[in-house]
Amino acid sequence: MTTLTPNRTPTTRTPRWLRTVLSLLVLSSLVYGLPGLARAYTPTTVPTLVLGQPGFTTTTAGADSTGMTFPNAVAVDPTTGKVFVVDGMNRVMRFAAGAALTNGAAAEAVLGQPDFFTSSIGPTQSGMTEPYGISVDGSGRLWVADRGNNRILRFDSASTKASGTNADGVLGQPNFDVTVHLGPTQYTFHPNDVYADGDGRLWVTDWDLCRVLRFDDAANKANGANADGVLGSPDFTSTSCAYHGSSLPPFPYGVYVDGSGRLWVAITNDSRVLRFDNAATKANGAAADGVFDFTNPMRGPMGVSGDSTGRLFISMVSGIYSFDNAAAKSNGAAADNAFFVSADDIFYDPAADVLWVADAFSNRVLRFRGGAASPTATPTATATAIPTAIPTAIPTASPTANPL
Repeated sequence: MTTLTPNRTPTTRTPRWLRTVLSLLVLSSLVYGLPGLARAYTPTTVPTLVLGQPGFTTTTAGADSTGMTFPNAVAVDPTTGKVFVVDGMNRVMRFAAGAALTNGAAAEAVLGQPDFFTSSIGPTQSGMTEPYGISVDGSGRLWVADRGNNRILRFDSASTKASGTNADGVLGQPNFDVTVHLGPTQYTFHPNDVYADGDGRLWVTDWDLCRVLRFDDAANKANGANADGVLGSPDFTSTSCAYHGSSLPPFPYGVYVDGSGRLWVAITNDSRVLRFDNAATKANGAAADGVFDFTNPMRGPMGVSGDSTGRLFISMVSGIYSFDNAAAKSNGAAADNAFFVSADDIFYDPAADVLWVADAFSNRVLRFRGGAASPTATPTATATAIPTAIPTAIPTASPTANPL
């Protein structure tokens, strides 16, 4: 048999060590993005880490330093990389930075309780009752929506606090020992979620009163200070729960502010996510500028987060849906991608390029790394305008746990 050898033009070969270095640089740029450039997060569909469970196939509730019971929020301290998780034991658990974690790792500290085995309630400076949303600002302050006590707690330098440490400040109440809810006022509320934006503002979803409150320079406010702005209601002393115009529907859930100052609000019972452009400068009661309106099975949006390129992530019991260049999309636009894991809350960590998911029904928190294309979503968000009719309520049956 004759073997044909192709003609070759003599060339100067690149040294093997240089080829290796160049290959690694190309691979690194594909996976992590080039330094200094905004990058779009594309999640892998298989989680790389689980907290609250020893592995990916168990869903047992726990009440110690390694177990969780219905975790419903997760956030990362941008100054230390440490991970904070709210769970149903009336506490916030703090874990080491993501790079140091392994499956089922124990939390290093707990706030809201004196230790990992207690689950007391009550309005004290160190206690919590049914905490829900959390956020960590650019200075490492932890903000906790202590829903059962109708207040927001502030913990300065939260990554270094010992278990059971007192909070450093409170909004929603004049002090740490009361838990009144007076209806629509400028300083009281029933919070579900909280978000600290890059300019020191704090945004709070007021679950009962169908509104979002804004606190400017929140870290320097006195205990019980008034809010500086309100969306969803025309003023601080009235409430207008509605499904159209400038009013918010009942039960605003998750809240997020992107790098361009747009406020995104997830309305669980109404199956919508509303967008408010230049939210910090809007007049009280201003109308939303855009809406993603979901129909079955994408019902009940809860968490909202995003990356530095304008991609938005919305979590629901049915999965996580992403919208590329979300602010430029028309009302009712379909999601661009989706992957299917039960998600009560989500948080994108730009420093590590990972998406954290609070999978409440499976009593765990999952971490997904970027780098692989996600499957295309079925286009189910089809509404073209903010609806005027009240939609069908979200399903009340609990979904089946979804271990990966």
